[in-house]
Amino acid sequence: MSTCPLLPCADYYVLVPDAAPTKTGHIVLNAAYVAPSRTGIVVATGPDTTELKVGDRAAWRPFAGTTVEIGEGRWLLLQADDIVCRLEGGK
Repeated sequence: MSTCPLLPCADYYVLVPDAAPTKTGHIVLNAAYVAPSRTGIVVATGPDTTELKVGDRAAWRPFAGTTVEIGEGRWLLLQADDIVCRLEGGK
């Protein structure tokens, strides 16, 4: 993973979403039928954030956030209100 070039403002977080599963048992799933991941790792925080820090794993609401692709990197910008919980086992 490349370094995050984004510097979030206010109460925004930048996360790298976990990879969506491509296989269930012995069945290979078509990408069109796989729901996008709603968990990921925080890679940058805005100045007004207090709940999460870089390296924490989090889960967010469906359809929340803005996906930003720069070069090979893909990041998700989420406002603090869209994040529903911190997941155990971060880092």
